[in-house]
Amino acid sequence: MLSNASESQVAFLSPASWDLLHRMIDEHHAMITDPTVVTDEMIERMKSDMKDAGAVFGGRLLSPFLRPNFLTRSQFRYVAAAIRETMAAIRVVEERALSDSAFLQRMGVTEAEAKLIAIEPGLARFSYKSRMDTFLTPEAFKFVEYNAESPAGIAYGDRLQEIAYEFEPTRRMRERYKISMAQSREEVLATLLAAWEEWGGKHKPRIGIVDYLDVPTVTEFHMFGEYFESRGYQTVVFDPRNLEYRDGRLMAGDFHIEMLYRRVLVNELLERIDACKALVDAVRDRAVCMVNPFRAKLLHKKLLFAVLWAPDMQQHFSEAMRETIRKHVPWTVRVAEGRVIHHGDSVDLVEFARANRDRLVLKPNDEYGGKGVQIGWERTESEWDAALQTALHEPFVLQERVPVARTEFPDIARNVAPRVVDLDPFIFGDRVTGCLTRLSDTSLCNVTSGGGQTPTLIVEDE
Repeated sequence: MLSNASESQVAFLSPASWDLLHRMIDEHHAMITDPTVVTDEMIERMKSDMKDAGAVFGGRLLSPFLRPNFLTRSQFRYVAAAIRETMAAIRVVEERALSDSAFLQRMGVTEAEAKLIAIEPGLARFSYKSRMDTFLTPEAFKFVEYNAESPAGIAYGDRLQEIAYEFEPTRRMRERYKISMAQSREEVLATLLAAWEEWGGKHKPRIGIVDYLDVPTVTEFHMFGEYFESRGYQTVVFDPRNLEYRDGRLMAGDFHIEMLYRRVLVNELLERIDACKALVDAVRDRAVCMVNPFRAKLLHKKLLFAVLWAPDMQQHFSEAMRETIRKHVPWTVRVAEGRVIHHGDSVDLVEFARANRDRLVLKPNDEYGGKGVQIGWERTESEWDAALQTALHEPFVLQERVPVARTEFPDIARNVAPRVVDLDPFIFGDRVTGCLTRLSDTSLCNVTSGGGQTPTLIVEDE
């Protein structure tokens, strides 16, 4: 349990793990900058391998960096334990959402979204595969967002791990350190199959990976398609606008989709809902098993963290859940006129926000990719006040600043510079099996907003 202080101390706060990582980073950088160890030809081959593997995002290299992110086994265990307890609290939120008709309004769910969420999916959980976006520093492990709908980066991460694992500096370090990959494609398939069985499927399903095919993550869809096919599952990658629902079957051309791996986001589906009617009708009629179900949209809202902090919700959480929320979930509240509880004190929200912009962030309830995020310490007083006025008239959350991880990483030109580093564990049910690491030169650590991804490798320290 996380409440065990000695276990937490060993798993996370002990300087030994961080000392090990710093030593490995120094060794890796020394080899990167030594042209007798890492030649220009090696770097060009690495770039070519990434392109051949499909590790591109919108036409650019997804990982323009030469070092993976190293994470110790004890740190990984601590991260996984914190997420498990948080997911238990999120399950409580799911139960409340199903039993309280006012809960959807509280979460900022629109009327169109509510219609999709109301569809009974034949599955117990709201989200089967998700991602927690976090920052890990020697001082703290903090969440910033929960991607419950359709997290990207899983297949990309697996392929990048394979490339980094064989890159010369890592290969040499494997002779002295026990380094392993934390791959997740297999877990995605296992999760889909478990959901298929729960749904009532009795045979090997035919899988459809569905999203608009003009999105920058399309190469990852094909990575998954190739992987599922290699495991013996017929798979098609298809645009939801081109699906047909006929004779009780969801059809992608002549291909009958039985298990639907949904990558298209609900808000993007709703923008073209008439063209995507076949998908919605098939799910409503239980003609296809879809993961994640539409209900994942509710958990994807930024207001989820506000609900975890809400005073009236605390009675529904165990003490272990409450401790985990206090330790790892930043204080979050919906922006509105009136008083709120901030760490036990009653404060006027607008006055508090104006007086403390250096430690607060504003986030729209229903965006992704860093859209609309206002970082208080990077705004002038007038800019922040204008952002607050906007937030008072639209669904926004106010969130407390968390410690941001910054570490030196070499780019593809061998330039070593400090980057903002976030750690985004993939969650399957309640299990954490791998992590996405994103790097950025700005406070917004997001691939969509211009950042990059680097593979995460696990180093044994236990």
